[in-house]
Amino acid sequence: MKAYYNRRVGKDGDPPRLNLAEVSKEIAAGYDHLERLGFLQKSFGYFCVDSGNVAGQHGTDLKTHFYISTGIRITGSVSDFLAATDEVGLFTLIEFLHDHVAKPKERTGWYHDYSRCGWHYDSQSDQFDVEAAQQEWRNTVNVRLNYYGDGFELSAVGEVVRLAPDGLASLFETTPPVAAGDTNIAKLGAAVRMFRRGLSSREEQKQAVHVLVDLLEFYRPQVKEHLPKQDENDLFNIANNYAIRHHRVDQKDDYNDAWLRWLFYFYLATVHLVLDLVHGQQEQLPADVDGDIPF
Repeated sequence: MKAYYNRRVGKDGDPPRLNLAEVSKEIAAGYDHLERLGFLQKSFGYFCVDSGNVAGQHGTDLKTHFYISTGIRITGSVSDFLAATDEVGLFTLIEFLHDHVAKPKERTGWYHDYSRCGWHYDSQSDQFDVEAAQQEWRNTVNVRLNYYGDGFELSAVGEVVRLAPDGLASLFETTPPVAAGDTNIAKLGAAVRMFRRGLSSREEQKQAVHVLVDLLEFYRPQVKEHLPKQDENDLFNIANNYAIRHHRVDQKDDYNDAWLRWLFYFYLATVHLVLDLVHGQQEQLPADVDGDIPF
């Protein structure tokens, strides 16, 4: 990104943050562009002044298919819905569109110039590139979502998730050793998905930390072999004292969300470290895992 004058002279200003109305308006503009390019014709066909509604693979009505798939009804235009909906509706439609876009390949389709009807593509005979369309949609969405609230992104699998703090994104990409077993690997993946989910609640995020601590508990005999006793005790004392694994009156439950995020990344890094120590595979962890985690 180009460094404009204010940044070149050290006047950076506040970090950019978009509110819901601003990000929704931007996503609506991105949707309009997507539709003009014919990215939705494979799924939902097109309207022709001569032929009327021509069906795609999912019929002719995006709004009806969206309602059947999600239970959310769009009464006006899709653009108007995007510009006025709440966070749940916005994130849901973003994911839905990711599942239904397809980029028409060059030298396919035909241009209907009568009344400027536009480009038409046959969902059965014309060729489409789904991956390219999904990548373009993610690029369009993420340049907006990254600046919304605490930061979100549309992942490669089409889910709106929370951004990781600077320097910690690689924790989400670290592959656990196969020797850890399918059950433990599945639990680790479930904890990450639960925490990163775009609209995960505080209780769901605490549950994600709980799953990570339970994984450490499973490996506690091995942890004792590799860590000093006090360090090993501290790993579990934090979780037990902060209402993560249990719910008792003597536990602290009024800590803020920043502390909860710290707990998650701390235990996620620790789980990967323990899996590495126990199963003997060197994982690439962020350089600052042992230090303060930025928020």
